Amino acid sequence: MPQSILRTLVIGCLMLALAPAIPAHAADAPTASLDQVLQEQAPAILNQLREKGYKNVGVLKFRIKKGSDPISDKVGTLNMYLANRLEVALILVNSNDLAKQVGIVKNASSVAAKIAGASHVTAEGRAKLFQSEYPLAWGNSLVKPDAFLTGIAQVSADLKQVTVGILAFDTSGGALTKVVPPFDAVMTPSTLSEVGESFTVRGAFDSAKPEVVNAKVTEAAAKVKTADATHPLADPATPVMLEIRYDGKPIPLEFRNGKAFVAEPLEGQKVVLILKRTEHAKGRLGVVVKVNGENTLGRQRQRDIDCRKWILDPGARPIELVGYQLEQDTAEEFRVLSAAESIANEMNYGADVGMISVTVFREVGGEALPDTTPGPQPDTPKPQPDTPKQPDTPKIAKKPEPSSNAPADLPDDSAEDLLALSRGIHPTTTPKNLAALKHQLREGSRNADTRGLIGQGQIIASSVRKVQFNADPTPLLSAAINYYNPKGQGKAASQ
Repeated sequence: MPQSILRTLVIGCLMLALAPAIPAHAADAPTASLDQVLQEQAPAILNQLREKGYKNVGVLKFRIKKGSDPISDKVGTLNMYLANRLEVALILVNSNDLAKQVGIVKNASSVAAKIAGASHVTAEGRAKLFQSEYPLAWGNSLVKPDAFLTGIAQVSADLKQVTVGILAFDTSGGALTKVVPPFDAVMTPSTLSEVGESFTVRGAFDSAKPEVVNAKVTEAAAKVKTADATHPLADPATPVMLEIRYDGKPIPLEFRNGKAFVAEPLEGQKVVLILKRTEHAKGRLGVVVKVNGENTLGRQRQRDIDCRKWILDPGARPIELVGYQLEQDTAEEFRVLSAAESIANEMNYGADVGMISVTVFREVGGEALPDTTPGPQPDTPKPQPDTPKQPDTPKIAKKPEPSSNAPADLPDDSAEDLLALSRGIHPTTTPKNLAALKHQLREGSRNADTRGLIGQGQIIASSVRKVQFNADPTPLLSAAINYYNPKGQGKAASQ
């Protein structure tokens, strides 16, 4: 049988194995978030790596399939976030005992992106991935991994759940193999944003139950996707608007099949984004604006709730974003290009996602948009301002392998590990050993600086000041704008 046909059969069988079945009863539906399930699965995944005798392992960018859409390496930020979170999960359950320790590569995709022809989809591409050296997440060693992990996530057509398969391949030259059985997770508001879905939340905050909030947000996103509801950026009642200008000229958005599109600028054109409140906004708002998956504040690549935010107070004037704000008084011009379309059997390991995204958070205790849907409204009490909800954590998994070598003042708290996993962010400087890395990951989850930044009127000299903003973890609004090449060279960015 020709190798190309064999590859097609292998990938087709794999997708059939991972395709999520629609549950027959609501009780069968998953209740844990994707981050929680990754935390639960991490010990079994690490044990499999040990049993195979792997000494050093890298985690590569995932591919995602939404409903009947083609599988893609650029659905949204979740493609890369899944790899980052699995990487951190393996670090946190790793053993400080050198005899049992598995070396985990730091950001393997960043190295893979620079290797010509590298792709875990083909045997030839996989072989090229083993030819380079990769930095470990701790210490100062460069290693050639014994194996790589990656995976496929399939989002159900109704956006209610995601099924994830973790795959591995090694230097033997064989095909990708399943590491653990595929697992299901419930879609949360943050996960919906990370796969490029758009929604406006109305009335979900009337309930203190995470499952009720998740269900309302998922329903809202599904309606936008099927064009049964207006896209948030086309909705006359939207609380926040984003205007895109090229060389000072406003560029209209195009809305097709529940998605928003904008033509990418020509080479040399100056891109400016105008962020503004509307008369429909309630209370104080914090807004994360990302271009190609990078926060316009500090070029952060992490989940929106952890990013610094532009603050829109009642009566605030529009904020002019002239580039990525790097420091208090400096900015770097935007780079706005549609994601390069991968040819068959190739993989784009870059972090760019080919879109602009807007995520709006209300302040804890602030006002929400009224629910305009017909029918009775839930009578559950609103969450109190002094007891803010925690993001996506209805359950906490027991910590699988507490370290006896951890610092004495470090609490053995799986909630802390879950937060570190959810952030998926390495320390700025590489720690000397694994125990130090675990400590810094947990410390970072405690001390994450998610303060907002507010523009002093219209930003002209890129000058900003910091203010405190305590965001409700459920977004009030999330909107994705896919940019494309008008000549037809960037259509894949919209998938």
